[in-house]
This record gives sequence, structure tokens and C-alpha cells, in this order.
Amino acid sequence: VIFLIFFGLFFSIEGDAATVANLPTDSYDALYDLYNSTNGDNWNWQIGIDAGAIWNFTEGDANPFADNWQGVTCYCTISSCELIELSLSGYNLIGSLPNSIGAWTSMETFDLSNNHLIGTLPENISSWEATAIEIDLSSNQLESSLPNGIYSLTLLNYLYLQDNFFHGKLSSEVKE
Repeated sequence: VIFLIFFGLFFSIEGDAATVANLPTDSYDALYDLYNSTNGDNWNWQIGIDAGAIWNFTEGDANPFADNWQGVTCYCTISSCELIELSLSGYNLIGSLPNSIGAWTSMETFDLSNNHLIGTLPENISSWEATAIEIDLSSNQLESSLPNGIYSLTLLNYLYLQDNFFHGKLSSEVKE
């Protein structure tokens, strides 16, 4: 039985994009929205054999997991995948965060630090409440007050927001 489970996972990881589980449509669309809203054509992609692939939305069967997209980490079974980490620190993202990022309901680590993000944090990041452990949006140009949704992230251990333009008081719900 262990051999069959191992073989199934190995096949899932090594199979072509058509046979490997992909992200749910709303999660994939949120990656596309992020790419478009932050000038993805001009991101600073990592170079090297271990860097991973540049995101490509032009292929009809694009699969961030199977294609090993840079900065994307997924948890996948044979039948489904969930985005659990997005790490694009210093990739030159310029623009705002789309509301659709709330679709990433299994997000554990979200690092878009050292970019040029503007605007506010989407309220619907509260959908990450059961999974979010670390959020790093430091060294951007985000502004306004923190959305109430940030206070519902009960598993959050690290929240890095320095070097932005947030204002207002932190809720008394924030614990040290």
C-alpha cells in the first residue's frame, strides 16, 4: 500500500501538466489578477537553474505547481492543489493588491516585501484566518489603516508592515 501511495504521489509530481492537479480556478485567477495589477511583464525574475519558471498565462494548460513557477508553493494531492506560499520579495511588483487574493484560503506564508505596492490591504484576507502564519508586506508604499480582516487571522505569528504609510491605531485585539 505504501508503494502505491508513493508511486501515486511521484506520478503526480512528475506527470505533465494535463495529469497533475492544478489550483482551483479562483486561486489561479487571483495569481493572474496579481500579475496584471502589479505590472507582471516587468517583474524582476530570478535567474538560474533552481530559480523556477517565469509565470506564463498564455499556455492553455498552465499549471503553477507542475510548471514550478517562481515564488509559488502549493500543497497538492493527486486530485487537488492549494496555494500555501507566495514569496515574491524584491520582484519589482508595481501596483495594488487585487481583492481576488482572498481566494487563497490555504495561504500560510505571504511575502511581497521590498516591492512598490500601493493602495490598501484587501479586507477579504480574512479568508486566510485558518491558515495564515506569516505575512510580510514591509518596504512598500501601502497606505490607509489596517483592514478589520487582519484581526481575524488567529494563527498569525508574524506580521511585517514596516516602511509603509499605514496610519491609525491598532485594534486592542492585537496581542504581543
